[in-house]
Amino acid sequence: MSAYSHFILRSIVILCSLLYIILGFLLLAGAVYGKSRFVGGQEFGTAIWVVIILGGFLAFVGLLGGCGTLMESLCILTAATGFLAMACAAFAGLAAYMQVELTNAGGDVEGVLKAAMNMYNKDDPATMQDMDIYQETLSCCGADSPVDWFNTPYKQIPLSCPRDPDPLMTAGCTAVISSYVKSTAAFAVHALSGLSGLLGLGLVFSILLCCVMHRKGL
Repeated sequence: MSAYSHFILRSIVILCSLLYIILGFLLLAGAVYGKSRFVGGQEFGTAIWVVIILGGFLAFVGLLGGCGTLMESLCILTAATGFLAMACAAFAGLAAYMQVELTNAGGDVEGVLKAAMNMYNKDDPATMQDMDIYQETLSCCGADSPVDWFNTPYKQIPLSCPRDPDPLMTAGCTAVISSYVKSTAAFAVHALSGLSGLLGLGLVFSILLCCVMHRKGL
């Protein structure tokens, strides 16, 4: 391989490594934010924790690969390539897992909402604030319908429920949140699949660079 081709290959691997570092931190930030505002099935709560771990791992792989390439260390780059293969498989597996769970997305939302509604009182301001935020932001009321509030200790429809034209005609939050969770999960499946493909492409370039460095005895 010519010196120019070697330079191009090294540049591609370095750019990929930089991209992995950025994507890793973006995944970390997005997953932490999503965890703080999460409402949905237990399976997707677990998936968020997995994304947090994989985001940190991806940033580490990018840092290791970049250092190995810049230092022209075959040992470090080989280790980074192995970790990159693991990350590629992990993201592909997570995408497949979320695709399987997509049909059950938001399945336990109703139970979570009804439990929160039963704790809706001035002695639990955090729960009151959460329910008010959901109802005001999503323009919904109750779990299945606003009537659910009359079956709780609160015994009335909160002011956070939409009042126009009639609070009793407002949709329940279960259907609204479930739809949101499903659409978010579908987006996550496509994003993770694309990221897995990007990691696979970077893996090919990393393997090629390892082969070139091995032939040159670096």
